[in-house]
Amino acid sequence: MLSSGRFSLVSGFMALLLVAPPFGLRAESGGTAHGEHAKSNWVKQVTAENVGVGKLVPLPTGGWLGVGSAPSGRSSGDVDGWIMCLDESGDITWQRGIGGPFDDMFVDVAPTVDSGWLLAGLTWSFGVHGTVCYGWLCKLDSQLGVSWQRRFRDTSIQGLQFVTSILAAEDGTSIALITSGSCRSNAFTLASLGPAGAVRWSKSYAFSKSIANLAYDSIRLGDGTIVIGGTTQELTSSQTSLRRWVATPENGGAMRIDDPSASRTINL
Repeated sequence: MLSSGRFSLVSGFMALLLVAPPFGLRAESGGTAHGEHAKSNWVKQVTAENVGVGKLVPLPTGGWLGVGSAPSGRSSGDVDGWIMCLDESGDITWQRGIGGPFDDMFVDVAPTVDSGWLLAGLTWSFGVHGTVCYGWLCKLDSQLGVSWQRRFRDTSIQGLQFVTSILAAEDGTSIALITSGSCRSNAFTLASLGPAGAVRWSKSYAFSKSIANLAYDSIRLGDGTIVIGGTTQELTSSQTSLRRWVATPENGGAMRIDDPSASRTINL
């Protein structure tokens, strides 16, 4: 069951994903910049309790595909990962929930080369008796049916774990960004996944301060370069403020964050 404390923490993290992305546009190779497509003249408000919308992406046929979380309808009061199709006016034309007996949520979605979709988020249902939160990846086919699901947990990351961003490649592989929902976390993980979601390799990155170091978005540029962004207190002396950062993994997986304001480089 989703307790009020647990939902407050999860919804707070989703609010961070929605209102403080490090990138104005998310333009993937061969795709449409989300910001460009989003020049719309409608606004829809979801007022139902325990409903959250994590990401909207344009559909090739027009309209939108959205992911998030919504009440499962079970007596336990938990939420499921939520998928919905919207028309050009923003009205829901189709929706379904995916989840188990505990709480599950989607925060990102990416199209795949086989006309399917990869959904990323978190799950308690497919963890350990609903007591451990895992990063969650769910593959949908072209008819929006579930092809497979995978869970991920990195022992170097504290607390709740999300797959906050997923990038799909033309060869069927993908790159997953796994981070913590805990404000005490100082680490995140980048993982390369095979066509069926198996981990091919992964690398963890850590800041020296263990306060509010989050990695929550990624893009693939036209030349194939991956750029990751998040927030951290590493770049400020304040105990109450955060700074945004962006970084690109180098050959071998090394990652550096340049801080021009202090003429220094942080090696992760």
